[in-house]
Amino acid sequence: MERLKQLFGKHAKYERVADTEMVQAPSSVHKIPSSALLSVKGMTCSACTSAVEAALRAVPGVQQAEVSLLQHSAEVQYNAAVASTDYLVNAVDDCGFDCKLLSVHSLDDQAEQEQRPQVARLAVTGMTCAACSGSVERGLLALPGVTHAAVALTQGEAEVTYYSSSITADALAAAVEDLGFDCRVISQAGLESCTLGVLGMTCSACSNAVEKALSAVPGVSKASVDVVGGRAEVWYNPTSTGPRAFLDAVTAAGFAGSLVTTDDSRGSDHKAELEYWRNLLSMALVFTIPVFILAMVLPMTPGTNMGSGAGVLRVG
Repeated sequence: MERLKQLFGKHAKYERVADTEMVQAPSSVHKIPSSALLSVKGMTCSACTSAVEAALRAVPGVQQAEVSLLQHSAEVQYNAAVASTDYLVNAVDDCGFDCKLLSVHSLDDQAEQEQRPQVARLAVTGMTCAACSGSVERGLLALPGVTHAAVALTQGEAEVTYYSSSITADALAAAVEDLGFDCRVISQAGLESCTLGVLGMTCSACSNAVEKALSAVPGVSKASVDVVGGRAEVWYNPTSTGPRAFLDAVTAAGFAGSLVTTDDSRGSDHKAELEYWRNLLSMALVFTIPVFILAMVLPMTPGTNMGSGAGVLRVG
């Protein structure tokens, strides 16, 4: 008792508990498993990633932290009842890196979502007949987890109903490519994608600036920029934002942006083939026209003699 008085003070009130009575321990903290994706700028080596991982794992409630040096991002699994996204961002900022929250979602919601069938739309190029579309449809239906597949030949698209616990949308696109067709994912799990043409990028700093501007748009789940091809692919929630906001963000970053439609992507190979044959025709005309003039026009011109194989001009 004297020890209790020293710890809690003289005026502390306490009650005597019977020897047979059990004191109930505090209930465990409610668990809300969540996952957050952070953008971390300034990392240059593995020591930087190790420092960021150590700082994130030191935050109470963090269960797992994985840092990617190439993608300049960190994925953290934590208990939202104990930690918050502000704690995660501040922990990285205290290490000397620029950190920003990209997305956050509940793992419980994700588990429930995996138990429900998902719908993905695929853009398929290279189909020319009903046999091609039938081959794609049969190939998709043969995949595990796929319950329905419908292929539109004229639109060059495929709609697939599947369970995300068995297969992913990227695996569906890879299966179509294995059949000999070009394929990319248009939409999945309520998210849609669009491709932007970005002019003016010359280095990785330019692509990072564009990616940062696009990721800052509310409703954007993921943004990836290809500086060589001058393209940017954006995954977003169509109920929150749209391509117009992306173009405004690219313009605000100091670059010229344009929307690349599905029809443009589908017809790019056809345009390249037409350009190839147009160049061949131009080269053929360069050599054909002089030969035509020498062989057909000059022999018919008065005052010339082509009989000996050389043109002789008669004077007088």
